[in-house]
Amino acid sequence: MKLFLPFAVAMTVFTGIAPAVVINFDFNLRLENDDDSNVATDTYVGFGAAPDSVGNTHWNSVRRTGSTSFSSSAAINSPTRDSSGAASDVSITMAALGLDNATIAQSKESLNQELGGGSYGNLMGDSLQLHTATPGTVGTAFGTIANLAAFGTYEIYFYGQGATYGSPGNEASGQNSLFAITNAFRGSTVGIAKQTGWDGVNGGDGALTEGVEYVKFVAMANASGQIFFRWENVVAGANVLTDQATGPLGRSSDYGALNGIQLRSIPEPSVALLGLLGVLGLLRRQR
Repeated sequence: MKLFLPFAVAMTVFTGIAPAVVINFDFNLRLENDDDSNVATDTYVGFGAAPDSVGNTHWNSVRRTGSTSFSSSAAINSPTRDSSGAASDVSITMAALGLDNATIAQSKESLNQELGGGSYGNLMGDSLQLHTATPGTVGTAFGTIANLAAFGTYEIYFYGQGATYGSPGNEASGQNSLFAITNAFRGSTVGIAKQTGWDGVNGGDGALTEGVEYVKFVAMANASGQIFFRWENVVAGANVLTDQATGPLGRSSDYGALNGIQLRSIPEPSVALLGLLGVLGLLRRQR
């Protein structure tokens, strides 16, 4: 019975820690037979790579807003919602400025594309598409995730595979992407940039694998609740040493793909740490 009080305190502390919140964005291309009524038939529903609670499978269906821009305010199911379906203020905006020689389009991939016809077809089978008009050059888009908790820590998952990987002579094949967290909009890289790849199986291997279908970062929001990022097509010898998903002729693609983004909050560990220290103090006192 001497341990009852410390145990009760421990339960009070640890059950009071807020659970992680996940917000999912699926970049959709409405099917050809869809009209302009903001009805999407290919929005992904389910779990991605980010750990989440049972039943939390909601994804926000969003599309580009212009040839050089993207805003999640164009969400088909406004307002933005977290994975449980609760309303959220979190937003994502993106711009590929003219001096970067890049445009942002919307692309529907064939069933040869990684996982395009598998369990994750509605997630990986369509994407935002970054295109640079000059072969062998890098196109860049810069993005802002806003309305986060000031100085909050988040896991960010970028999904990036597009086009087909088994279409001989098609230089749009092999589309993957390079992502980085930056210190400001159009700012410098924080940490290292990471590229997506391909597992070598047309139609995919049925799994979401870090470094293949997606890359993951951990970043802290600034005082204004913002995290900034960069998205580029992959060009060997320009922004990477080796392209992990070249086209059928062995050349890097002039296209990049962004299938989706997941954002997962990381609960503040100091609360748990302080609670644990308090419990250890009580246990020592009981002894």
